[in-house]
Order: sequence, then structure tokens, then C-alpha cells
Amino acid sequence: QRLKAPDGGGGRRHKRIALILLRIACVFLPGYVHPDEWFQSNEVAAQEVFNYHTEKPWEFTADAPVRSVLSVYFSSQMAYTITVAFKAYIPSSMAADVVTYAPRVMLCAMSFVVDLAVDSCARAVDADATMARTMFASSWVTLVMLVRPFSNAVETCAVALAAFLATHKIKDNRRDYGVRCALIGVIGAIAIFIRITSAVNIAPWALLAVGRELRHSVWAGALGVAGGVVAALGAAIACIVIDTAYYANESVLDVFSIVRQPDTWVITPLNLLRYNSNVDNLAIHGLHVRVLHVFVNGPMMFGPMWLACCFALIRPSKLRDESRGVIAALWGSILLPLAVLSLVPHQEPRFLAPMIIPLCVLSVRARSGTVSSRVRNLKVGRGVGAFWIAFNILMAVVFGILHQGGVVRSARSLASSDFPFAQTSSVNAVFWKTYMPPQSVLAQPLDAVRVKITDIGGADAVTALTRLAALAAPPSAEDVADDPSCAAKIKDTVTILVAPPSAMGELRHVAYAAGLDFTPAAARFGPHVSFDHLPQTFSALAAARTVAEVIDAFMLATYVVTHRT
Repeated sequence: QRLKAPDGGGGRRHKRIALILLRIACVFLPGYVHPDEWFQSNEVAAQEVFNYHTEKPWEFTADAPVRSVLSVYFSSQMAYTITVAFKAYIPSSMAADVVTYAPRVMLCAMSFVVDLAVDSCARAVDADATMARTMFASSWVTLVMLVRPFSNAVETCAVALAAFLATHKIKDNRRDYGVRCALIGVIGAIAIFIRITSAVNIAPWALLAVGRELRHSVWAGALGVAGGVVAALGAAIACIVIDTAYYANESVLDVFSIVRQPDTWVITPLNLLRYNSNVDNLAIHGLHVRVLHVFVNGPMMFGPMWLACCFALIRPSKLRDESRGVIAALWGSILLPLAVLSLVPHQEPRFLAPMIIPLCVLSVRARSGTVSSRVRNLKVGRGVGAFWIAFNILMAVVFGILHQGGVVRSARSLASSDFPFAQTSSVNAVFWKTYMPPQSVLAQPLDAVRVKITDIGGADAVTALTRLAALAAPPSAEDVADDPSCAAKIKDTVTILVAPPSAMGELRHVAYAAGLDFTPAAARFGPHVSFDHLPQTFSALAAARTVAEVIDAFMLATYVVTHRT
């Protein structure tokens, strides 16, 4: 009779299903992690596919574009193109939902490729594959970062494909005549156009694939290298043709004309490398200390996994001969990208996202070795598990729900039929003390823009007042003389300020003398927390005397701006 494991197959299956459902549910979380999840993907794709009014970011409009259109395609445009096929079945009232959630659903589906890679890598080193998959599926990076249209999410999927190909059936020891290396070459070339850092993330897996061929013979290894290089060059040329055609507004089918004119080629990874090599350019986006990834971003992204792998690096366990190559690739896919990324003074946590694959495997492997025995001896095993759960719940709530949580919903509401000023012919919406609001969620055709969004970011109160006063100003006598209808037009135009209530005190202080009034509208959106303006939030909480005032500290509100008569 077959004995049933303590954590039986049924229990594991239920846990796996629950984590899958949790990942799908996280697609619909309201948090706004970083502007790049909109402005390097949805904002560009929505204009290309739906002809919606958006503002393309500078990366796509510069004389030397630094972003490949392939990044947009895989993160958003592919999802939008699929929805076009079902346009007849999607009501127009769901346009904002399509813009917001279609790319997330696509990225969520793509993220399961990473599950396969984690499983394959874990099996290759005889680690607990079930535990490694559970660590990946329960990580906040998976639940929040990898289901958003970040290029980092697409990069992680590409790295996962390379890792899966390099480790799949590694114990069979059968030749594949360079096919595996060629596929990794194609994936690597495309991934570099999506994110240039893919080169260092995929390199260890490419070397592992070549090493598998070398186990047969030197000639087999040479064939693997040749196949990978030729395939990568072919894929790179195809990517250059696609980008050149896009930025020159030409047809991709005119490939021969493009190839014959190398001086017109748009090589976006090279442009990005040149841009990032200038520290003055990076200073625009923020400069950080070189050790930020190691001591801040890594722990923030991966928590206990990062710490476990740091311990395993200091106290390595014994290796079996047959698993040394995979272990080297796993460590290489952490240490090599970490070293290269740390050389660049602009460092953001999401840059480390592809490391989740080796970290899941190595942390589980460390847990099952000397670290695990010490943990059990100290009777803190369950405490470590509880810490992992608490850490990921906290981070998922902070970045998936709270962080800038009202921005996208408030922007979507401006074009909704339920908005208080839905019948107004023109709306000027000014966002203050928030992340840049996406315009694609308004689903406005390029030739019919009713809602105009102005982002003034974290401007001081005087600057904000100047912009608001100009937008809400009544027509001058000269304006009326030049265009008698302008008075009626401006009368039918409303100016809306979208800002945290905690910031309104300083604005009202300077607005009174300027004759501006801010009337609270019914529309409020929460929960909303801005880490860029936490002192104001804490001050609002300290001054709160009622429950309503406490709630206000975590909200984003709308105000009608008028000139006092």
C-alpha cells in the first residue's frame, strides 16, 4: 500500500491552486508601482493600436530612441492586438478596463514560464522543486512586479526561458546538435533589445548550454557556440529592422531596403548604452550609492531569500560533480548581474527582478542543507516561514494596494459617465503631489480630446497655484474681442485639481490672496499613499482629530478650482 506523505498530494494541489488564483487576483490590485509600468508600455501601445490620445515618453521620441518597440509589443501591444479581435464582444464602456488589465492578464500568463524554469533548475540540483515553486509563487515580486507591464517582467520571462532550456533534462546527457544553444541565442538577442541588462542575466545560462555540449566533445561545443552566435546575430538583425521600420514609419516588409542602408539603422540597445554612460543623464533620474542593490534593493525585493543566499555564499555546502555546472550558473545569474548593475549609479529595485529564479532555488537548497539543520535545532523553522509570509503580505499590500493607489482610478474616473462633470465640454485636470497619471485610461481618440491632463508632480505650492490660476482664469477683454465665443467655451470648461488632502493646507494658504477657491468634489479615491511625500502624511495623521481626518490622510481627492468673484 502506497503511504501518503504528511503534506499529501491533495494539500499540495490545493496550495498550488490557491497561489495561482492569488496571482490572478493580484492583476486587479490598484497600486501604482512606478511610472514606467505605464509610460514605457501602455501609453505607447494604446496610441498605436487604439489610436487613443497619449503622451509618448522621451525614450520613444528622441533623435536617438533608447527603447525598442519590441519591449512595448511584448509588454502591452500583443495583449491589445488580441483584444482587437474580440472588439465586437467588448462594450465601449470597458475601454479603460481593457487598457488597464489586458496587458496585466498577458504578463500574468507569461509569468508561469518562470514557474517552469524554477522547477527545472531545482530538479537539476536535487533541491525541493515544490518548495522552490511555492517560494516563487508566494513572493510579492511575482504577485505585483511580474504581472505589471514592466520591461523587467518581460526580461524575467526571457531569462526563465533560457534557464529552462539550459537545465531541461540535464541528466539525460543527450546531444541536441546545437539546437538548445541556438534557441538561447535567439532569446538572448531579443531580450537585449527589450532590456540591455538581459545580456548579463542570460549569459550564465548560455555558458551552461555550451558546457552541456562540451560534455560530448570539443566539436559539439564548437557547434553549440557557432549555432548560438549565428542565431543571435540573425535575431539581432531582425530586431534592428523592426525598430528602424517603426521609427522611420516604414513597413517591416521593406526589409531589403532597410538592410542595405546600415547608416539609417536604429540600434536601441546601443543608444541606451550611450545614454547611460553619461552620468549627467542618469542624474536626471536619480543617482544612488553603488551598494544600494546589495544592502537595500535586494533585501526589499526578496527579503529572507536574499539573506539566506548571502549566508549560503559565505558558508557553501558540498557539491556533487553532476550539479556543479547548474549551481555555477545559478550563482552566476545572481553575482554577474549584481556586479554589473552596481557599476551604474542609477539603481532601482525592479532591476533585480530576474534574480528571483536563482534565489528561489538556492535559498531552498540552502534550507535543506546546513542552514536548515541549524534552523531546526534552534526551533525557529516556523518562525522563518511566518517571516516570509508576513514580509510578502506587507510588500504586496504596500506596493500592490497603497502606493499611489488613487492615481489610476482617479484618472479613469475623469472620462467616466459617472463623473460629476461628464457633460462638461472640456475638463482641465491637474494632478499634484502624485505620480504622473496615464492618459491611455481615458480612452480618448486622438481627434476628440475632452479631458486634458496636466501633471505638475511635486511642484511647490506657488508653482502649483500659478498653473491652476492660468487654467481657471476667466477670459480677458482682448480674448473676447478676438473670439466672442471664447467666453461661452471657457464657461463650459471646468478645472479640477487632483491631490492628497494632506497637501491642501499649504496650497490654500497661498491661494487665498490669489483669489482662488478649491471646492471639494464628491470623487475621492483610496487607499492612497505617496512615499515621496510621507512627511505630509505623517503630519496629517498627527493633526487628525476624527476618524474622517485619519482616512483623509490615505486618500486622493478632487477639487473644483474657481476664481473668487
